[in-house]
Amino acid sequence: MFKNAKKLFAQVFMVLLAASFLTWGANSYFVNTPKSIAIEVNGEKVSVSELQTEYNFRLKEAEKQFGGKLSQEFLNAMQLGNTTVNRLITSKLALDEAHSLGFRASPVGLRAQIVNNPAFHDENGNFNKEVYRASVSNYGFSTPGYEKVLKEEAVKQNLYNIFNTNINQDDYLVKLFKHINADMTIRSLMVNESHIGDIPAITPAEVKSYYDSNSHRFTAEETRNFTTLAVRADKLKDRVTVTEAEAKEVYDNNPEAFASEEERQARHILVSSEDEAMDIINQLDKGADFATLAKEKSTDTFTKNKGGDLGFFVYADMVEAFSDAAFNLEVGAISEPIKSPFGYHVIQVTEIQAEKPQTFNEVKNSIIADLKLERSEDVYYDMLDQVEDKIAAGQKLETIAKELNLISNKYTEVKRINSNVTFATDVLPVVFDLNEGQVSDPILVEGQDTVTVFAELNKLNAERTLSIDEAREQIISEITDAKKQKMVADKAQELLIERQNKNSLSKVAAAHNMSSDLFETAGIKRNATGAPAWLKQMHINLLFAMKEGQALSSLVSTPDGMALVELVKIEDKNPDETELNIFKSQMSNAWQEDLFAQYMLYKRNQASITINESSIKAALGSAYVSQ
Repeated sequence: MFKNAKKLFAQVFMVLLAASFLTWGANSYFVNTPKSIAIEVNGEKVSVSELQTEYNFRLKEAEKQFGGKLSQEFLNAMQLGNTTVNRLITSKLALDEAHSLGFRASPVGLRAQIVNNPAFHDENGNFNKEVYRASVSNYGFSTPGYEKVLKEEAVKQNLYNIFNTNINQDDYLVKLFKHINADMTIRSLMVNESHIGDIPAITPAEVKSYYDSNSHRFTAEETRNFTTLAVRADKLKDRVTVTEAEAKEVYDNNPEAFASEEERQARHILVSSEDEAMDIINQLDKGADFATLAKEKSTDTFTKNKGGDLGFFVYADMVEAFSDAAFNLEVGAISEPIKSPFGYHVIQVTEIQAEKPQTFNEVKNSIIADLKLERSEDVYYDMLDQVEDKIAAGQKLETIAKELNLISNKYTEVKRINSNVTFATDVLPVVFDLNEGQVSDPILVEGQDTVTVFAELNKLNAERTLSIDEAREQIISEITDAKKQKMVADKAQELLIERQNKNSLSKVAAAHNMSSDLFETAGIKRNATGAPAWLKQMHINLLFAMKEGQALSSLVSTPDGMALVELVKIEDKNPDETELNIFKSQMSNAWQEDLFAQYMLYKRNQASITINESSIKAALGSAYVSQ
């Protein structure tokens, strides 16, 4: 059956490869089954694997933000699964709306964004394809998958820019700046384990009582032992040979197919109105310098500092109105105002590279690479047929891999969410639907058109309650921590009562030889900037409402214990001109975000949205709470 599909697939792949820098698509051999669909937004389906890729990305970002691996309880409290689902819905709605308004992403801009990203540079500061591939792989993306996301984000950014807002009431802004940017200084007395005595020994009776009350918490999560076998066209290229004579035959049969497409280099000045565009044209007619006007007037932040230069592009790279004008101009001529979804353009073509035939030597390597790819796809589909035949005959995947010299991996005690499994987002949902001894159907890898994985479940390790002996170490640790916390809290409470009598943390600290545990923190803002990480927003709000010298009436939890906190002083800050301009920009952005969020909420209320709760729950587990 794979042989029947291979020729059509090869043709489609070659068209996609030739047509776009962002080569992404889907293998028509595979289809989304109802179980594999997580969300449907206005008829557009979001696969479970796409949801898991997004979830894994957000999980890595959360772990980076909080400094390490997060517990399942913490993830449940964050409702990271629900956040991921809602953001995917908003993303799909925003992308649909942007497309309906005619917004497109510039391939030139996307290429520059990738090449200029320091995260993709080698030690010499140059773009490196291997570094690029490894970097995006760390977040669960293939490079085509990442480029697809980057393209969609650029399109959505154009929609977001519609909601740009300017605020010009300076008196109001100065008052607001002084309120928001007031500096607060606090004094904190830190109480921790060093201020308490020995912790009483934990008895066997305490351990048993704690276990009996909390046994439901001491569980070993369900895991799976399984084997995977991967069939990959890129790993089969060494089994394919292509001669120069074969490549020459392809070239001789259709040399016109290898002609280069006409390209034009142009620069432009983008403004918001036709009148502004006409004014610029009039200045250019009088001898004004195009590059200088671009820097001064253009709203295109990507090109304005380059004198408006867009580099070389083909017709399909730009929106239709822009390309129609650019490809009908002579070199050096200035266009009339050209309207597009971005505004009004004044265009000047600076160079034309006409379509021209290419010699065989110029295209030989690309023809050989294409033929190798096509033939490796033939081997790929033949190999898939062989694998399926052997599976049908009852052979194990490990045996098949050895016989056919393919890649196989064995995994043991794998949890439902595990980024260490190759192609985890596509493989694990399937594995957790298998019965022991069962081999999966072919698994499509998202963004990899010629990679297929098979999985075989060797053993299902069901969730179970740990015995008291298995949980003993954890029980003793939890009881010890609880006792420490209570003793620290009791000590801190005594000091807080004493502070109310002495009216000063400095006096309390001196009386108990704790001056080294007394800290003063200045420059705290209302939004918690400059505040210790343990000081929560509600505490900051209370402190800003107090008079100098007053203290919080309750203790504040810290990573090491408890803190007593008093207000030292609050100082207003008057903005200078630069600070006020920055503040204007920040407030405009805040308004922009709020307007965009309101509009997306409106679009969501108008949309047809189906959420496949069972598929999402199966994929994300307790990280997702049914809505």
